[in-house]
Amino acid sequence: PDVNLPKPNADVLAKRVNIDAIRPYYGFGSITRTLWGANGRYNSLQMQLKRSLKNGLLMQASFTLQKNTVDGGSTLWYDRSYDAGQISQHGIFSLAAAYQIPKVSDGPAALKLIVNGWQLSSEARWLSGSPLSVALSTDTTGTGRAYRANWTGSVSQNRTMDSWFDAAAFSASSPLQIGNSPVGAVWGPGSWNIDGGVFRDFKIRERFTLQYRFEAYNALNHFNYNSPNTSFGQATFGKVTGKTGSARNLQMGLRLTF
Repeated sequence: PDVNLPKPNADVLAKRVNIDAIRPYYGFGSITRTLWGANGRYNSLQMQLKRSLKNGLLMQASFTLQKNTVDGGSTLWYDRSYDAGQISQHGIFSLAAAYQIPKVSDGPAALKLIVNGWQLSSEARWLSGSPLSVALSTDTTGTGRAYRANWTGSVSQNRTMDSWFDAAAFSASSPLQIGNSPVGAVWGPGSWNIDGGVFRDFKIRERFTLQYRFEAYNALNHFNYNSPNTSFGQATFGKVTGKTGSARNLQMGLRLTF
């Protein structure tokens, strides 16, 4: 935090006085102070289910329900009130599966050569959104920085790209006043992804095994929403204007083990 941040000043806001003239430590600009005493609170419920099913199928599901709060994210460096951690995500769920295709013992040699030895794998992962802060686009306090906006305490509504949250729930703070919206006033979009792979081992003598691998990352070529614009006063405030994620990536390879 900037410990040389001035208090709200009407003369600076009206451009009658230079901001450096009213800083606590005259003659210096911003002074960054590193705090090592921040505190965090983390609580979670973690569950995992792993099950070997019949016919070569293995499944594993994991779920984490968590809450993370910190006292280092406030607007003012000396305000140590707890609010949502910037990296917090309430829910994380993953599902992984592996399947060994049953061995064909009877039938033509060509069929057994083609079918036997294949393995399939897949992993799906879902994550909830992260907390976001809504800030003003301009300085309204005469301190040289833009603070968070005011809010009514509720932003819930049906979420779409054109209106991710209730933009009318926010307003600009009065001149020289700091807005009351906290970190985590808005939660961003969640995300999900599915990967998959196909593998086969070829035994070469006793010591050598050649594995063929075909892997698909983002197998469904799915893109997730970017975070909405949280800069109050901009034309796209409250809107999701793009998507994020890597395009489908297909890879093939050979691995020799000995």
